[in-house]
Amino acid sequence: MLDQFQIPKGDEIRVESDSLRNVVKQIFLQCGVPLDQSETGSDVLISTDLRGVDTHGVSNMLRIYVKDYQDGKLNPSPNIKIIKDNISTINIDGDNGLGIMQGPYA
Repeated sequence: MLDQFQIPKGDEIRVESDSLRNVVKQIFLQCGVPLDQSETGSDVLISTDLRGVDTHGVSNMLRIYVKDYQDGKLNPSPNIKIIKDNISTINIDGDNGLGIMQGPYA
């Protein structure tokens, strides 16, 4: 794991997953993300942490995603469009939305 994601053993805390899921959802809502996508995003981040993939869990949201919403790099309410649809592939324009919330659409 990358050093930037390492948490010293003495600094670790345990939080009940449903409580953390609600906090993460509220953070997404405060960023202007619609309720359904906030729920999807929080579910993805929490399940990632529960699987032990710390590099792609809640720490990413707090350190990267919120800043990107604030800086206008991420669109909190994207208009997702199908650009091209072939027999075996599809090209989707995610309108600068967060990929973890667009995956179910794809």
